[in-house]
Amino acid sequence: MIRMNLKTILIFIIFNFNSTANAFTSTGIVFSPMIGYYNYNDDYKETNVSPAQDQRSHFLYDIRLGYLFNTKVKFYLGLIYSAMKRDYTPGTIQRVSAGASAGFAANNFAILLHFFPWSQYNHPNFRASDGVGFQLDAGYYAPLSKTFSLGMQFTYRNITYNSFTPVGTTTGQSKIITEEEYLPMIGCAVVF
Repeated sequence: MIRMNLKTILIFIIFNFNSTANAFTSTGIVFSPMIGYYNYNDDYKETNVSPAQDQRSHFLYDIRLGYLFNTKVKFYLGLIYSAMKRDYTPGTIQRVSAGASAGFAANNFAILLHFFPWSQYNHPNFRASDGVGFQLDAGYYAPLSKTFSLGMQFTYRNITYNSFTPVGTTTGQSKIITEEEYLPMIGCAVVF
């Protein structure tokens, strides 16, 4: 029974795949969640470094909602909410950002630029706020139907925080902290 269901699903996908499908370049409202994750473990047991082991995991996601306008090269305008959680040996770092997006999509490729007028960064030793920055996404979306595609992208993000508050204090300091990331992400795009 399971084999039959899997076979039926594969046949459905093969015969319903449209080589002219263009989910991310169709005109309409676009919902596009993207995720990124990596995990690594550094072992310093043979050295005098403390701690002897550094374990880290990094998870982030972007939720984008926008509109593709009907032009030869589709013009995109939208909003983005971005969040990150990084677990490592001393504690957890979290970031949230929100902003506006603009870009172009053609032939299943998309280039999007996001501007973050608001961002916050929480570290075990400090909080950073008044973050302003940008993100650049360059990606490819493989269409599975006229309204749905799977995609992967390369992301560059740069956010500068202008307010710094050490843990245990209430007074902010004017130290500038910059967060910069380069990473691949995967996700999908749905056009309504």
